[in-house]
Formats: sequence, structure tokens, C-alpha cells
Amino acid sequence: MEPAAVNTGLSHIRQWLAVAALACLITPAHASVEDQIKAAFLLNFAKFVEWPASQFASPDAPVQLCLQVPEEVAEVIENTLASKSVGRRPMQVQSRQESLSGCHLVYLRGDPDQVRRTLQKLPAPGLLSVYEHPVPQDEGVIRLFLENRKIRFSIDTDSAREQELTISAKLLSVAR
Repeated sequence: MEPAAVNTGLSHIRQWLAVAALACLITPAHASVEDQIKAAFLLNFAKFVEWPASQFASPDAPVQLCLQVPEEVAEVIENTLASKSVGRRPMQVQSRQESLSGCHLVYLRGDPDQVRRTLQKLPAPGLLSVYEHPVPQDEGVIRLFLENRKIRFSIDTDSAREQELTISAKLLSVAR
């Protein structure tokens, strides 16, 4: 890849991170700023991941984001991502405490033991898992964590490959 293309890609990612931070200014005041920013991360992760074509019924079929998070967090994410899309695909957000069948993207947060157990039994292929846990987990694709009061993320490329997901080089270049 040309150096200019990489710089343009990094610039684009930095722009969406700035937009994520600004998103908190246009959503309800009662919502958690951190959760709004994480919602923007989820949306933008989806924009930089390619799923197997077989995961979607049509080119404009929705991206299903499934949440296993506390109820108040789910509400913030649902409100922040209302009417958002990933390319031509609308994003549909729903809370699920049991089956993750039909999900393209799952966000897991809560009790670390429960997050770990859920990651160990994720359906495959084609599920992008984003999770919060004190330490990286072998089964998860993207781990969100706080570092110096900033939201950071790491990507497990082996897990992504097992899920048959293609992660953009642009996204990989800004991951920890």
C-alpha cells in the first residue's frame, strides 16, 4: 500500500474517532458519554470489517448488532445508533441475553466470568465480537478497554480469521 493511502486511511479513522467524541454533544444529556463513544466505536468497527457474503441475505440486508450489556447501557447504544447504517446496510440493535443466532456483531460487557463464558460459546463463522474484560480473551475479536482515561481497543487477528472476518488494515493500524 502506498504511504499516502495509509496516511489517508489513518486520517479517516482519526476523523471518525473525533466524530465519536462529538456524538456525545447531540444525544440526550442523560446518556453516558462513555457509552455513546463506545456506540460510535461499534458502528465504525462494523464499517471496517468484511463479513462472509453468506452472512447476509442481500447486499442491503441489515447488520444485526446484539447487546449483552446492562439495560441502561443498551438504551444509550440503541438511541445513539438509531437510524445509522454500515454502507447500504441499516444497523439494527437489539438486546439479547440468550441466543446470538443471526447476529453479525455482538457487544459483551458485564461480569467478567459471564463475558468469558459467552465468548467461549459464540457461534461461528461471521460473528464480530466486541467485549470488555480485564484481560484479552482467546475467543474474542475486539477488546475495548480504558487506558489513561481513554477508550482503546485491541484486535485478535487469529479470532477474526476463525470467524472468517476480514479486518481492514486501516483499523488494524490504530489498534493497540
